[in-house]
Amino acid sequence: MPPDANYYISWCRWQGQDWYSLWWTAEEADGLWANEAGRVPRYTSPAGVRQLADCLGVQLVPEEPLLQKMDDVFNWLSHPAKNPLKETLTVWNMFDDLSSGIDKPFLGNQEGTIRNRVFDKLYLNDGIIQLNQKG
Repeated sequence: MPPDANYYISWCRWQGQDWYSLWWTAEEADGLWANEAGRVPRYTSPAGVRQLADCLGVQLVPEEPLLQKMDDVFNWLSHPAKNPLKETLTVWNMFDDLSSGIDKPFLGNQEGTIRNRVFDKLYLNDGIIQLNQKG
């Protein structure tokens, strides 16, 4: 973790279960905190993340965590509509942050024709990037 990182509680729902982990963000990267074994501990409540932050001697930014709705994305992937759910980009980014935390490559970051089309569609659908429109 970079020394200039900010720390947050990450909140995820998968198979109807809520779990929380420690997320950090810095100017050069973001990641989920992983232990020496390369595992990201998950907790059943934010209190577990607060205890971890205390043990690590880091200060949590006092913000409500953003719920990452993995169940909704899984359901969309099982029955896709034309446009992906906005939550899909959040989950994509969570996997990117997980890869940073455990220091393993995320295949979603390996540029290629299909990956680029998926990536662009997620960002366009979320409204983060917009195509120049003439008119």
